Amino acid sequence: MPIGQAERQTQQRVIQLFRNTLGYQYLGHWQDRPNNRNINPELLEAFLTEQGHSAALIQRTLHLLNRAANDQTQGLYACNKAVYDLLRYDVPVKADKQKSAEVFGGYIHTYKFNEAVRDGVVPDLRYEARNIDQALTSPERIDQWFAAKTRGLTDIALVKEQHDY
Repeated sequence: MPIGQAERQTQQRVIQLFRNTLGYQYLGHWQDRPNNRNINPELLEAFLTEQGHSAALIQRTLHLLNRAANDQTQGLYACNKAVYDLLRYDVPVKADKQKSAEVFGGYIHTYKFNEAVRDGVVPDLRYEARNIDQALTSPERIDQWFAAKTRGLTDIALVKEQHDY
């Protein structure tokens, strides 16, 4: 079974969990939907308006979420974490210190990253250090580099540097 099919089966199980157990509304498979994005401003704005929040607060919330989700200076993991932090950890979204939990209420599900990994919805993102075998092919070049870096040192400092390298 190709990886895509296994992932799709896992997604279907998650959809069933959200629909049948948690009572979420399934909006369909949006893979080919025009203007598809991670945050649907129309749905979120409608929900927040229904909850009685002001237009200014809704716009500020959408701005913060979109800024976190679309930050091209970070990787995917960092963007996801930034959005999660906004939704989960009561980040102020307004000058009066109103918290995201007050704004979103029951809209946010606290599905944790480790649960998503266990369910196979997302890969386990862990840094694994790797040792790379290296061979010195030009000891003369290393000696030249060392001499340039230690030029002007006292004899005592030079001996210490030679010991460290």
